[in-house]
Parts: sequence; structure tokens; C-alpha cells
Amino acid sequence: MIHSGSASGGHYYAYIKDFEKNWFCFNDQSVNLISYEDIIKTYGGSSTNAYMLIYRQIQKNQYSRVIGDFPPHIQNILKDIRRREEEEKQTSASQHLDALFYAILASSRSYQISSEQVEIPILRPGT
Repeated sequence: MIHSGSASGGHYYAYIKDFEKNWFCFNDQSVNLISYEDIIKTYGGSSTNAYMLIYRQIQKNQYSRVIGDFPPHIQNILKDIRRREEEEKQTSASQHLDALFYAILASSRSYQISSEQVEIPILRPGT
């Protein structure tokens, strides 16, 4: 973790090594693959940079725990988040279809399709 700037303002970025021994630079909204030489060039040379080294204790060649290994209350939180995201996605899709239907209906009002009044049912997911 690196802070570049002063105590009153600056910029943070992080160099992180993955389990395949690749280095990445996490910088605001971008993540870039970098070389070890890039890290060496960045280290030191400025009195306005602060560095923090972070370690993670792992067994050699062992990845992070899978979702199934998390405690039940964390698994339930993740399920709730996924369920809400799916509901929001379905609601958004339904609203988009409603808007599209009304736009088509509004644009077709100048055309007479038949002399009969026709009711068009709008189906929503789950009905």
C-alpha cells in the first residue's frame, strides 16, 4: 500500500501479488498487470511517499476459502444480496418493457388497426 502526497492530501495505490505470483497495481478505478521491476522503480526516492507492507498468512499453494467454508450467517447474507440483486434486475427489466410498450402504443395511436377495441394483456414475470 503506497500513499503519495502529503498528510493533508494525496493518492493511495496498492501493489498486490496473486496466487500465481503475478503483480498488479490497483490504482483508483484501474487494475494493471505490472512487473517486479515496476515495483522496484516505484519504491523510495521521494520524501512525500509513505509505504505500508501487508502480509497474509497462507499455506503454500492454498487458495482462499470457498463460499461453502464461510459461517452460515455470512452465507445467508450473501444469498440475500444475490436475491435482492436478482429482484432488482427483474424489476428493472419489467419497467423497461412497460416503457417500451407505452412508447410503441403512443407511436401507434395515429394508425387505426381495426374498428374493434382490443385489450392487450401485459404479462409480468411470475404472473
